[in-house]
Amino acid sequence: MKKLQEIDYINNTYGKLTILSLFIKDKKSYCTASCECGQIKEYVFASLKRGLTKSCGCIVQQRPNGCKYTYNIDFFDFSQNSLYVIGLIYTDGSLDQNRPCFQIGLKKEDSNVLKKISLLMRGTESLIISKPRKSPSSDNYTQPFYVLKCTNKILYEKLTLFGLYPSKTNSIKPLDILLNNKDFWRGCIDGDGWVTYAKTKYLRIGFCGTREMCQGFVHFCNQYISWNPSFTEKTNNNYCEITLCGKNAKLIHKILYDNSELYIHRKRFPDKFDTEKALNRNLESERLELEK
Repeated sequence: MKKLQEIDYINNTYGKLTILSLFIKDKKSYCTASCECGQIKEYVFASLKRGLTKSCGCIVQQRPNGCKYTYNIDFFDFSQNSLYVIGLIYTDGSLDQNRPCFQIGLKKEDSNVLKKISLLMRGTESLIISKPRKSPSSDNYTQPFYVLKCTNKILYEKLTLFGLYPSKTNSIKPLDILLNNKDFWRGCIDGDGWVTYAKTKYLRIGFCGTREMCQGFVHFCNQYISWNPSFTEKTNNNYCEITLCGKNAKLIHKILYDNSELYIHRKRFPDKFDTEKALNRNLESERLELEK
């Protein structure tokens, strides 16, 4: 680890944190800081300077009247977990400025990651389960969604600093500070991407989003590989789809998912998921044959 030269920051106080030392790790500036409660930890230096982190986590907002949860208001602090969640909100989340709140909804098979996020953010795995609704085009019912909904003004305002806003679907683009971050892009892939072997022996990683988001993912990948994909236009003029295959996909998958704490299991382990999926299809086919 290489020491930083900004010795002027030593002993500076940000919220409850006093900087003890600064250093470079993985091409990013970090600091060691002491909290007023006595806890000494490492932090991303920018999160202190921007006011995103003000304590070691000992500060929690008091529950407003009628609120069920007490939130860790320092959650969005440039840590690996917080950047993953920001990527997930960029792609599969929404914001409501009137409440103010944000929410993320996933299928039941992916809901474990939402439980982990909820536990980190507010100390409980509790989620909202949406009721199945009848499809307008058929007699089928939709699968229930598992939703993490957080109503907290401070956390909402911090998300806006990361470039998030209501009704973002057709216009969102990644901030420059997020472009080269693997945790952010893992959250994006878990939200609006796919990782699969899909009837071939070659791994495929795909992503669907605004042209700016797709260009941002290509920029991230081109730190490690040479990739100039074609952008498949979707029904919306600013919505595109890109796909990466083969050994380059395996390398990017390793970079995104290795040594990560938060992830969707079927995308972290696509080989196991595809094998289980094929086995379940075969079992279902055999069951239908026996019923004939």
